Amino acid sequence: MRAKKDSIEEIWSNDSSLSSHYNTPVVRDGFLYGIDGRQEEGGQLRCVEWKTGKVRWTKENFGCASLLLADGQSSRWTEDGDLC
Repeated sequence: MRAKKDSIEEIWSNDSSLSSHYNTPVVRDGFLYGIDGRQEEGGQLRCVEWKTGKVRWTKENFGCASLLLADGQSSRWTEDGDLC
């Protein structure tokens, strides 16, 4: 979605690019980074093109975590409480 002055515009929508059950994805340099999948099955880190929804890469067995982006640096807060 893209917020406009008086409306919301849908950019792309599907559940196969990124199904973010665990947390809200972050956007950096035109790419969306998020945990894809459900917690019960284990999450995978995924990078998706913001404009098209095309999956660029996936890191299997990444685990569930909250992604953080601050001052151009990224980190993750795991479900075990570790900050990486």
